[in-house]
Amino acid sequence: MEVLAMLRNIVSQCAKVITFGAQIQGKAKNELITSLQDICDKCENSYSQVLAKLLPIKNSFNDDKDLALALRKFAADKKTRDAFKPEKLCGKVDIFLGRLENNLDPLKYSIDIMRIKTIRNNIGLIGNLDGYIRDQYDEFTKALDQLSYELEKGSVAGSSELRSYVQMTITDFENELSATISSVREAKNQILGKQAKVR
Repeated sequence: MEVLAMLRNIVSQCAKVITFGAQIQGKAKNELITSLQDICDKCENSYSQVLAKLLPIKNSFNDDKDLALALRKFAADKKTRDAFKPEKLCGKVDIFLGRLENNLDPLKYSIDIMRIKTIRNNIGLIGNLDGYIRDQYDEFTKALDQLSYELEKGSVAGSSELRSYVQMTITDFENELSATISSVREAKNQILGKQAKVR
């Protein structure tokens, strides 16, 4: 899912800038580290919840009727939809990027500033990060709902192939979520390792 790749890039690039590129003063750097850690925590908590909600689907891969029902329940689950979009993520990311850019010496850290501007420009191209996250999730669940309909009306001959396709789709989504969780954990570990030296 494109939006998850974007989130992975944001946290990864920002962690690199904070850890390796920017010789920011101690207090400002600690505040930036805390802000990025908060963004990472929100993403990790949200996507861990979504991963847990995939279990009923995975447990239904061998039965068309059960699988169709599990897909439909997942697609209609408002709590899972809300969890997929961490609260006020767009605002937090925008404020963080602005503060990070303002704390960099343009003469010393032009490459880091360029990275941040690229991230901000990419977010600007999609307009609203929060809305984009919701839209991508809604498109995904709409596709799952359509697959549940196909499973319910499908022929016995085609059901095995359709179940395999659903399994591949869910596995890909699960892998994307897991990669995002791993990425934010890695970013947290990177900045926390550096934070001990700043204090």
